[in-house]
Amino acid sequence: MGSPPHESNLCGGCRAAGRCRLGLRTWEISDEGVVVRGACPATWTGGPSIAHGGWTAAAFDDVVGRTVRATGVRSVTAHLGVDFVLPVPVENELVIRARITGAEGRRRFVEAVLELAGTGEVLARADATMVVVDDRHYDRHRAHMDERAAGERGEAPHAR
Repeated sequence: MGSPPHESNLCGGCRAAGRCRLGLRTWEISDEGVVVRGACPATWTGGPSIAHGGWTAAAFDDVVGRTVRATGVRSVTAHLGVDFVLPVPVENELVIRARITGAEGRRRFVEAVLELAGTGEVLARADATMVVVDDRHYDRHRAHMDERAAGERGEAPHAR
């Protein structure tokens, strides 16, 4: 798939904006993994002309999640480790390559690398553990948060 992800595939925050606010534009999905192209927007500047590390982590999190999603299952992040190799320049063409390296039960292990598009120079690496969830995962979380809020207000919890 060489086009931007369909709007319905955007995360909740980006769906409202109608675009990926991380600057991730094109997605190529194959049996070997996922290749994403984009550029860190200037709004994510940390140091002079350098991406904030939070952008790098967020971009990796989005890409590794979609890498698992491309296999037909939904997952959530249990672990995301990022090694910052070199500063990531803002507003420069970047490539993130991700692939699933293993599976154990509901866990999927994903590795990713962030490169400068023109040179292939490695700027950062990530490893992630994703946990496959069912469609009711978010409903259960919302119910848990509602019960917590009711308890904070002094209301009796709902019977299960």
